[in-house]
Amino acid sequence: MARVPLVDAAIPALWLFLLGFLLTLGIIRARRARHDVRDDWNRLVRFSQQLTVLEATGGSDETVRVECAALGRALDEFLDPPYESLTLAALVDRFSPHGQPWGVSADDSRATGEALRVRVIQIDRELQRRMKESERAAGHVGRVFLVGIGGVLVAPLEVARACGLLTRLTTRRVEASPWYHASLGIAIFIVVAGSALVAHRLWRLALRVGSELGLGS
Repeated sequence: MARVPLVDAAIPALWLFLLGFLLTLGIIRARRARHDVRDDWNRLVRFSQQLTVLEATGGSDETVRVECAALGRALDEFLDPPYESLTLAALVDRFSPHGQPWGVSADDSRATGEALRVRVIQIDRELQRRMKESERAAGHVGRVFLVGIGGVLVAPLEVARACGLLTRLTTRRVEASPWYHASLGIAIFIVVAGSALVAHRLWRLALRVGSELGLGS
């Protein structure tokens, strides 16, 4: 009976565990991304519905205005605005009546409503793009594995986000930075090189075991 040293078996086993962990993490992150897109889509639909009421009342309906502000803040975390003054939350704040019971003027209401619709269209296009990306990534092992590797890199940000210290937009900005992509490339190289070394080690181990069992003769 062939005996395999513990070290020779432990290292490949640990590496396979690491690969399985990365794949599992990628599946979890991909699924959560799809859920986030779906939730943002529902928020955008609700915001569009309430925008009509907000514009018609000139912001005098406080319940609608507060809801639009909350929805706007959540949606602003989805896509980086072209200018800070053009976030949904900032634009909704223009409907604040400032003590006027009749709300803002009709012209101001119309202009702000148009600016809000432009921002809504931008978010809608980005949502559709990410929906298509999620559909292409579904069932694609390589892309899911890549998402898992990226999840390890942004793990500190995810922990900070879970503690309420960061917003989703901060994580998205980091993932769009060249530093992140450079780090991702290095991590992919390490995983590929490590997998190649482990595969070579397993091949040599298989040859040795086969030789001890007399399978090579």
